[in-house]
Amino acid sequence: MKRRASFPVDIKSALARALKSVNQTNVLTFARIENKWTNIVGPQLAAVSKPAGFKRKVVTVWVSEPVWMDTMLYMERQIITKLNALFASPVVTKVKIIHKSGFNVGDSENATAEDREDDKDSPLSDSEIKKIDSAIAGLPDSQLRSSFKRVMLKDGKLKIKRSRR
Repeated sequence: MKRRASFPVDIKSALARALKSVNQTNVLTFARIENKWTNIVGPQLAAVSKPAGFKRKVVTVWVSEPVWMDTMLYMERQIITKLNALFASPVVTKVKIIHKSGFNVGDSENATAEDREDDKDSPLSDSEIKKIDSAIAGLPDSQLRSSFKRVMLKDGKLKIKRSRR
């Protein structure tokens, strides 16, 4: 029987392994977009919008009220330019804006509920989950912490699955 790796692991290598294994290299790009959203669109638009996804060079953005869709569409070229400035090469070609009522921008309670659900389904021990929590505690953004935690939990699950083979 193989021995499980000790936790916490280096976050960079854990992310790389997890993303490669699930063929999801867009996750880091999306996490960076989420983290820099206020700098990209400004505080007024950030208060009423939220990046919701990134796939095939398209960033999907939710806005809380239909009136903000026009403003976001008007600024689409500027938003794409600022998004691409975050990366070494252009990664965004379009911004898709969707009115999504009922979401709270920056709602850390939803992320916490998701984290609790992820913890419940995890084959990792409580002490391993606490080690992951302490490893990401220094990240300033709650959404980024939540994203990294999900990736690290996924990496831990994959290691356990591989060790059982």
